[in-house]
Order: sequence, then structure tokens, then C-alpha cells
Amino acid sequence: MKGKFSDDYLSSRKKKVLWAVVESYTQTAEPVASRTVWKRFDLGVSPATIRNDMADLEEEGFLNQPHVSAGRIPSCIGYRYYVDSLMEWPKPNLNQYEEFDEEFDEDDPVSEFLKKMAKQLSSKTLGIAIISHPLLLELYVKDFHLSYVKKGFCIVFLLLEGGISVTYPLNIDISSEEDALVLNSLIKSKVMGKNRNEINSELEAVFDPVFNLSSQAKQILTSVIENLWNATDKKAYIYYSMKMFNLPDFSEKEKFDILVALLEEEDRIVQKLFEDPWEKREIKIVIGEENEDPKFWEFTFFKVPYYYANKVVGFIGLISPTRVRYPYVVELLDIYTHKISNGLRRLFD
Repeated sequence: MKGKFSDDYLSSRKKKVLWAVVESYTQTAEPVASRTVWKRFDLGVSPATIRNDMADLEEEGFLNQPHVSAGRIPSCIGYRYYVDSLMEWPKPNLNQYEEFDEEFDEDDPVSEFLKKMAKQLSSKTLGIAIISHPLLLELYVKDFHLSYVKKGFCIVFLLLEGGISVTYPLNIDISSEEDALVLNSLIKSKVMGKNRNEINSELEAVFDPVFNLSSQAKQILTSVIENLWNATDKKAYIYYSMKMFNLPDFSEKEKFDILVALLEEEDRIVQKLFEDPWEKREIKIVIGEENEDPKFWEFTFFKVPYYYANKVVGFIGLISPTRVRYPYVVELLDIYTHKISNGLRRLFD
């Protein structure tokens, strides 16, 4: 997401000053004075010049001054310009992918694996990590079973790649276990090795209308399609480190209360992860008041996809204070995209 300023909106010197303020503030959490910039960063200009540039940057909306006697801190606009135009985007580190792969336990079911990933990501960033469950419509059916319970009532069991199971009750017009066995064999032949979209494409053409259980077969197949969709509806794993409460960003009671209020609304956090279409593949970074929901104005929201079979099947989200080491988080999310994608491939294949 680009801001309203072009890359060349600021002069070369002001870019360096803004970059220095963001770097200093994200590392120390202390408002940045011109003399601090002069001492820490070799910009080749005097403290007075830096002070004037910082005053201009404040006037233009890139910096804020929290108190009259304090230094400056980046505004949301300042962070946006930094991310879009000043930040050095990290390059993939294959050694880190290999290091993470060594930690992977192939015996973990998918849900436990993703919970572990969320916990790791949160502990490394001190943010709120959210990882969606794989979108089941992309996963293939490995087993199907229709269990007859009583007249008009059955239980449907689906086993998907990675050991993911879906079980649901089904009211259906059959009156014997023999009918259930016939339907079980038929439906199994139609769904095995297929994903939701492939099953859906066959719905209108697969059954002979002369077959006396044709309507029941279509009902079962329709229920499979619906339940594969419903099973993925905004399901995600959330984890946050208690150390987040100790960050200086939440030392003031008002901001601490904002954090607590957000954590009490997990549905809102999950909804944030599912705002955009599943097809989007690029990293998304929404900073402070760029978020439409005021409850997120004190935070930056990061979102990246993860993959299976070269398809987007889920997302990784991170909610952090706006004061965050953006290059570090971007690099870490790239690593976890690969970690989760590789983990799913090893679980499913």
C-alpha cells in the first residue's frame, strides 16, 4: 500500500533525517532529538541543519513532537514513507529457512503445527500473531465415510490432506444401512482425490437420474461442498506474548487499556485477517490510522500469504505497535511463509 507522497517528495537530506529518526525511535522508544541524530548517524550536516529539517518534517506531517521539550517521533505518515521509500527490504536468507526446517516435527497435526508457529512468531516479535487454518477448498479428500445412525439420519466423515478431518450430522431420506452402504461407495468414488472446486464441478453431471438414490447422492455431495467451505470460515490461531504488556508503547494507561480491549475481541482480530480476497499474494502493511477500525489506530497490521501446491491457502498476520522494526518483521514473515508452506507440503504430500 503506497502513501500519498511520491518517492521524490522529500529532498535527499530530509529522507536521511527521516530514516535516522525512524531507525532511532524504533530501536530505543525514546523521542529523537537533532543532536541524537547528529551523534548516531553520519549525515554530513550540522545539528542545526538537522534540527531545521526535523522541524520541516514535523510541519509536513512526517514527524510528531509528543511534548514541547521532547524530541520527535515518526507519525503514521512518516512510517508509511519509510516503509515505501526508505526501508531496505530484506533479502531471503536460505540458511534461516533451513534452521527453521530442522525444528519441524512431521508428527504434529496441522492445527498444532500452526499454533506452534503462531507462538514462535509472537515470541520473536512481541506482537499478536494470527495464522489462519488452511482454506479447505484447496485440499484434497483422502477418505470419506457415511455412517447410518437411524432412519433419516447419518454422520458424514471426511479426511483431508494433512490429517484434517471434518465430521457433521446429515438428515437424509434413507431408511436402511444397506442404502447407506450403497451411497457411501458411490460418493467415495466421486470425492476421493478431489478438492472442493473439483467436486463442485461434477455436481450436476455425475448421477444417472434412473438411479433410485440419485437425489440423496446429490444431497450428500452438496453437503460435502458446503461443509468444506464452512469449516474454513474465519478460523485462525491467535497467540500473544505477555511481554507485550511491558513494551514502552503501552506504558501509559490509555494505551495499555487500548491493547487490553483489543485482545478481548478475538473475533475482531480474526476478521482483520480475512478482510481481503484469498488471491492476494503480496505483503500487506497497514499503519496506525490507515486502519479503518479505530481500535487498530495504535498498531501496525502485517499480513502475508502461505501456500500449498503453489496456491494461496492461508494467511499469517501480525499486529504490533506502530513503533516496530519494520525490516526485521518483514524478514521474519517471509521466513514463516516459507516455514509454514514447507511444513504443509511435508504434512500433505
